[in-house]
Amino acid sequence: MMRLDKHDRSGLRAAIASRETFGELFKPAAPLVGMLLGVISVVTLTRVVQYGPTPIRLLQLVTSIGMMLACVTGGAGMRFGWQAICIAGFMLLSVTGMVQFGLAAPGVLAFVAANILTAIFVRKRVAQILLLVQFLFFTLIAGAFRFVLIEPRLDLTALNADPLNWLLLAVCLAALSMFCIHLVERSRQHWQTVNAALARQKETLETLVQHAPEGIVVQDMEAGHFTVANPAAERLLATPAERLIGRAGLCDFASARRSDARLSIAVVEAFLSEALEGEVPRFEWALRDAKGREFPCEMTLARLPGPGRRLVRVSFTDISDRAEAGRMRNLNTAVLRNSSEGMIRCDRAGTIQWVNPAFEKDTGFALLQVSGENLGTFLLGAARTVVMEIVEGGAAISPVSGPLWSGEMKFRHRDGEPIFTWATVNALHDATEQLAGFVVLIRNRSELLRVNRQLSQQAETDHLTGLTNRIGLIRKIDVALAEAAGTPVALVSLDIDQFKQANDRYGDDRGDQILLQLTGRLQGCIEAGDRLARHSGEEFSVVLQGADAVERAQDLVPRLRAELSRPFEFQGGTMQLSASIAVACSPDHAADAAGLVRAADQALYVAKSGGGNRVVSYTPEIGRRAHDRVRLVDEIEQGLCRGEFRLLYQPVVALRDGRLAKVEALVRCQHPELGLLGPDRFIPHAEEARVIDRIGD
Repeated sequence: MMRLDKHDRSGLRAAIASRETFGELFKPAAPLVGMLLGVISVVTLTRVVQYGPTPIRLLQLVTSIGMMLACVTGGAGMRFGWQAICIAGFMLLSVTGMVQFGLAAPGVLAFVAANILTAIFVRKRVAQILLLVQFLFFTLIAGAFRFVLIEPRLDLTALNADPLNWLLLAVCLAALSMFCIHLVERSRQHWQTVNAALARQKETLETLVQHAPEGIVVQDMEAGHFTVANPAAERLLATPAERLIGRAGLCDFASARRSDARLSIAVVEAFLSEALEGEVPRFEWALRDAKGREFPCEMTLARLPGPGRRLVRVSFTDISDRAEAGRMRNLNTAVLRNSSEGMIRCDRAGTIQWVNPAFEKDTGFALLQVSGENLGTFLLGAARTVVMEIVEGGAAISPVSGPLWSGEMKFRHRDGEPIFTWATVNALHDATEQLAGFVVLIRNRSELLRVNRQLSQQAETDHLTGLTNRIGLIRKIDVALAEAAGTPVALVSLDIDQFKQANDRYGDDRGDQILLQLTGRLQGCIEAGDRLARHSGEEFSVVLQGADAVERAQDLVPRLRAELSRPFEFQGGTMQLSASIAVACSPDHAADAAGLVRAADQALYVAKSGGGNRVVSYTPEIGRRAHDRVRLVDEIEQGLCRGEFRLLYQPVVALRDGRLAKVEALVRCQHPELGLLGPDRFIPHAEEARVIDRIGD
């Protein structure tokens, strides 16, 4: 509904409700009324002098003089007490006039004039009419009393022939005429005020409609077309007003997707029917403009008042942005609810407000169980202290683009067990960049860690024997060195001699049976704190630690050899094995795991190079020879690239006759430092480096 400004409201109240104060109403007529009362007072005084005083004449004289003084002294500022005096006085004049003159012309006119003047002092029109009727009733009673009871044979002709009576008649007619003029003027001013207020109201309504951001149309339900359309409706429907008004209706712009029950024409027709019954339906619908663009709208229907009119005002607003925002909000909600990462939203104090289903699944806690609880209740470990310090010091956090903290964090599961997660803490700020709370993202890593441990265990485990492989051996040596804290760590390596030939002879399955038997025997030789590993195909290692690790390693070697001396049985036969054994110790031979394994390998190489079935402890000399061997192998490969290998021809002369019998081709290496090297110096190493074929080529 349109609202009027203060000026319009006061004007309409003044014009329509006639709620002016008595002073404003009486002010224009006060001089005239005072003059008329003065004339009445003079006439009444003359009658008193001419005919003598009577109670009625004296009452009329006192009343007229008192009312004249009230008009002169009170004027436009007359209060309620003066109003009562004037009204009572006019009533007395009216009644005494009729009692004095009866139904003669002067009496009737005195009654009319007195009642009209009395009505001036009454604000409400209905009250004026009731007062006139009341005075008429009293006057008729007075007139009847005059004729019936007092002087039923009164000669009215004599009364009408009295000049003073006609003077009083003239005065009353003049008063009546001037009062009628006053009423006409007041009526004109009243309608001017009403028309001006209505004009302002119409202008305001037109301005509101023309400049309203929503589309507004008025549909004639009888004709089925629009009768009014504002510019916003023209813009939204992409149709000018001349093509809307009198030609198009709401159903002409229905969505092309009318098969959708929510967008069908029947929906809007039902709402139009409700509007005609006085309801104000609000609903969402889809409109299609003249260019074919469809857009969602919020519709409001209302019937316009008026008898016999079936007009419905339709206002509609394009809610495409709101619908898109709602769609994105629903999409974001769906993303949050279906995210595989757990999410926790807290307020500034760290009180949990919301969690997503992923959190419920990972921790076993439902939203109702954690809502209102403090975040720290569910955190474990050292990360809890860090995160809670961030939350408690949140007031000093300024808007940042990145997370406040991220790292590994343990959460408490509902069953009491910890779950391992990767957590990220982010700050939430409102539109004024004030801290509103926190969002914690958690990615459950418990399963990942379990799989990693399983994969790590598989990567460090020999699948045949179940022992630790070379990778696990290096890790176990690192652990032993860390635990040893300076105390010795010994490594005993064992390599079965000629196992490849035996495996080729009897087959891989029998070779696996032998390896499994050997694993069982070796496990029976070591102590509880020692660690056994299958270093490679036929190579095993034992890690020993403690202050007596070196002595225990020396004692272990005879036990290992004794177990190997016993025959190994397998399906279809038996086998006798021997092994080469090497011993290396830390910190004497190496400071780390890789160095210790390398030292044992070098000692084992020496043991196998000497024919096998030997025990060799690592010495610095073994390490130097190994270093030279490695360096020589590298130099052989480099010599091939640099062309250091020479082919020399040695003639062979027959002793019988001294003639050249043949020529021998000899390969020599012209080393830049060692000079010309014979084949015994480089061929074994070339075979080890598998470059002997390249030398032959």
